[in-house]
Amino acid sequence: MLYTIISRYKPGGGRKVSSNGRVPNLFIVGAPKCGTTSLFWYLGEHTDIFVSDNKEPNYFIYDSLVKNGAYKTKLKRAVKTRKDYLDLYTEAHNEKYVMDGSIFTYFFEDGLKKLKALSPDYKAVFLLRNPVERFISHYKMCVNLGEIKKPIDAFIDEPYAGMGVNMLELGLYAREIKKTFELLEPERIHIILLDDLKKDIESVLMSLYEFLDIDKALPVNREKIFLKSPGVARNAKLRNAYVNGRFFRLLKKVFRKTPLYKLKNAINRRLYQAAPITPGVRQKLYGYYKDDIGELEKIIGRDLGVWKIYEK
Repeated sequence: MLYTIISRYKPGGGRKVSSNGRVPNLFIVGAPKCGTTSLFWYLGEHTDIFVSDNKEPNYFIYDSLVKNGAYKTKLKRAVKTRKDYLDLYTEAHNEKYVMDGSIFTYFFEDGLKKLKALSPDYKAVFLLRNPVERFISHYKMCVNLGEIKKPIDAFIDEPYAGMGVNMLELGLYAREIKKTFELLEPERIHIILLDDLKKDIESVLMSLYEFLDIDKALPVNREKIFLKSPGVARNAKLRNAYVNGRFFRLLKKVFRKTPLYKLKNAINRRLYQAAPITPGVRQKLYGYYKDDIGELEKIIGRDLGVWKIYEK
């Protein structure tokens, strides 16, 4: 069975020659490898929210990505002009929200300023994950993309890949949220922990719907679609065909919101093997994030003790 999001999906995001698309007013702004793709598609099932096929157009930070030396493959789907950006949303009609899932925006001050200038009636969502596990997951992904060749303990000393940003600093949530609160109104920002989303999807969605002031009807599909970090490819050519081949990419888009999407985890087990994480890596990462986690606890009023358990 195909769900609502599939019926609304238009290849290419409904791009047209004109630029009559609506300006997005809902943004998922952070952080990568925190379940943002799952949240994006959950919200995309709601009849009051329109989403484009291009989850991360990165329009507000395009110039910063170029300046920072982001890989060309990362810039390929990024949108440079306002016309091209709005063209992504030409199929939006009466939905209350038009959503942009460009998660890296929170990391760039100029991007946040541009967001507010174009969309003054915005609302934004932060999705946060244990920063140690976030970094490890991000590392595994970049290894499979061929962006990182080093073992993780060596990469920690020079953590740049893909988007041209410091991958360790992406997990300094308290620092980045403080900066964001100076540029955007805190009352327009909703913070979610991935731990909560995985534990109780319904409660998290209900709270988010209340924040957005939209109907609280749950999406048709409430299956958990969080995918485990696959590890290291057993065969690079086979893995690249599966990830980048047009046929497989189309299948994944079509089945994204159906129970068949769960097959992706089974396929991953065949394509990948566990990425080696050397002893002490989690302890070293926790030492880096410890103070920031403490500050984040104060900001969100939550005990994050579960994030403080690491491998000795």
